[in-house]
Amino acid sequence: MNSEPEPVLEGQVTSRPAALDELARRLAAQPVLGRGAVGVSLLQPLGDLDAILVRAQRHFAGLAEQKHEVPSGAEWLLDNYYLIQQVVRQVRQDLPEGFYRQLPVLADKPFAGPR
Repeated sequence: MNSEPEPVLEGQVTSRPAALDELARRLAAQPVLGRGAVGVSLLQPLGDLDAILVRAQRHFAGLAEQKHEVPSGAEWLLDNYYLIQQVVRQVRQDLPEGFYRQLPVLADKPFAGPR
């Protein structure tokens, strides 16, 4: 029997709110080794993701301008792109590089952090 915690996927948390509570309890029960996830940063992957979103937004906006059919997910992106950009700016502002050095390092990592 595998004792590794089952990763909680976003869809599971959304469809099963109890899954988020369960994950929080498991994380809270983990022994803390110390502070400072050195070398871990959300800002680099966030920048990479932001660049991908900018390219996607431009691509689908171009298709829409040329009167081509745009998938419904792309329509959502075009309609809500300003909100996504607000969140990216907020994360950059509220989660500076030093933030991760303040977080506890758990003895058993139940899931991989930002890549």
